Amino acid sequence: MDPNLRFEALEKRFFQEWVKRHPILGSSLGYHQEYDELMPDGTLDKEFDDQKFLLRWIDEFRRQDPKKLSPDLAVNRELALGMLHQWHFERATVRLWERSPEAPQVVGHALFQVLFRNYAPLKERMKSLLKRLEALPRYVEESKSRLRRPIKYYIENELETLTRLPGFFNTLRDISREHLGSSMERQMLKLIESAQNALEKYSDWLIVDVLPECGEQWPIGEEHFHGLLKARGIQESPAALLEMGEAEMARQLERMKEVGRQIKRKTPVEDVRDMVKAQHPDGSDAVLRFVRESLSKAKQFVNRSKFASIPEHDSIYVIETPSFLRHLLPLGGYWPPAKFETKRDGYVFVTPGDCDSDKLKEHNYAALTNLTVRLSYPGRHLMAEWVMHHPSPLRTFANAPETVVGWTYYVEERLKELGYENGAPSRFMQLSHAMTGAARMILDVKLSAGKMTPLQAVEFLIDHIGMDRVVAEGDVRRLTLYPTVGLTEFWGREQLKELKKNVKERLRSRFTEVFFHNAVLQSGGLPIRVLRKEMEWRVAEELARPVSKEPEKHSKAHKNSSDAAAPSAKKAAHKVRPKPEESAKAPQLASSKDRP
Repeated sequence: MDPNLRFEALEKRFFQEWVKRHPILGSSLGYHQEYDELMPDGTLDKEFDDQKFLLRWIDEFRRQDPKKLSPDLAVNRELALGMLHQWHFERATVRLWERSPEAPQVVGHALFQVLFRNYAPLKERMKSLLKRLEALPRYVEESKSRLRRPIKYYIENELETLTRLPGFFNTLRDISREHLGSSMERQMLKLIESAQNALEKYSDWLIVDVLPECGEQWPIGEEHFHGLLKARGIQESPAALLEMGEAEMARQLERMKEVGRQIKRKTPVEDVRDMVKAQHPDGSDAVLRFVRESLSKAKQFVNRSKFASIPEHDSIYVIETPSFLRHLLPLGGYWPPAKFETKRDGYVFVTPGDCDSDKLKEHNYAALTNLTVRLSYPGRHLMAEWVMHHPSPLRTFANAPETVVGWTYYVEERLKELGYENGAPSRFMQLSHAMTGAARMILDVKLSAGKMTPLQAVEFLIDHIGMDRVVAEGDVRRLTLYPTVGLTEFWGREQLKELKKNVKERLRSRFTEVFFHNAVLQSGGLPIRVLRKEMEWRVAEELARPVSKEPEKHSKAHKNSSDAAAPSAKKAAHKVRPKPEESAKAPQLASSKDRP
């Protein structure tokens, strides 16, 4: 059998088997008929079986000879090995799953994927939710067996999640009353009560039985931190990363002082920050409207400036952050389209303010403009849209933060350089965000090593970044739950800039920014070390392309650059799409007012 065909079959088989083992992942990818009614297996045995499964597949992919594969499939093999090694290291060595309760977040994601994604008529989605709710108490009870070394800080985090889940159930009750018949409504209310009872018992178990016996040692430790860095392909030592973060914070502070003088001379940075933050929308609805308007402007700029190509028929909504995520995403976030839905919708989340936080200052006009660039065009949404077109099912799982989030830092900075929304307040907040990325690098290193407590990290962000306390607490929660992710943001931006420099040196007169941008976007969220290899064959392919003797129109040249960066996009989409009878029905409930 041809090695390339064999490898593609292997990719597909791994993809199908891994999704089958994780039904909520299946829902998020758009396999709604197969998985929306299911909850995962929450047992300890399932965790250990997943670890064995990953080892078997590492061995399978290792046996494939990269020299016999086409350049793009050799990259996919590299991706598979790195990704599976990292997953196995996180599960088998770091083992946060036995220290932090997973049930609250899993329940939130399970409900969100069906209730809020607009892939089918509401009544059809509610029928699936009935089955998922029926299975929910069983999963919650099973998940207790995994929590073998509970840590107080993590327990308290998930107790916070549990206090926010009732919002989902209240929404389900309201929808049931308005849209379901009396028989189905009674069934739904009965299952909601059963699910809430299961979660209340789970919460009582955490408070009464688990919390008093919890350990306090929440840091993963320097050895595990080193291991995670290596798994991500980051060669720098923690000490070197710490030094990089400190130097970047100092550099960005000086730049903020310079821009601050343009806003008001002889005024301290802290006072300038307060002046910029004072200019904000007058409420949550106004925040959402402003983000939708900013999203449209950003998309127009990307098109007009030929910054990057945008796929046809892309779709994005701006909504409030789901309640169960607000303490982890105190400003906002992004949810990518489901690859196997008929109509692929991305979601930009914006977290509304509350009575405990002066959140609207964080949602000032300048910061919201920059947030929109990072989360929509040409940031996370544009990258996610292009991943949908890639033929490899493995690329669907590629979500390396150094590339995905590093790209958002890169485009935020680059668009300012190109003149997009580059007034002094907007530039000031862009520099503040860059400084935040450097601060996260410092905190990531220190928190993971136990050289700083979460409270000290919160105070660090308040003192050095001027961050609202509730926002700072959410930032620190993410840093402790996802060690090494926070530091990749600034590191990834710098690696992308270095990669761009290398590509430019190789292509020389044939280099265009649109070629580089399209190549990064259309490669998906590959880890930087794998992205470098992807760029090698893309550059080689571009250099082998005949140079046209006659000048072409700019739009045609732009199209050619796009084609060079992502060959056979239509074939790619065809290869990964399910059969028509397996596709989800088209969404019917999207309101036009939610569109940008």
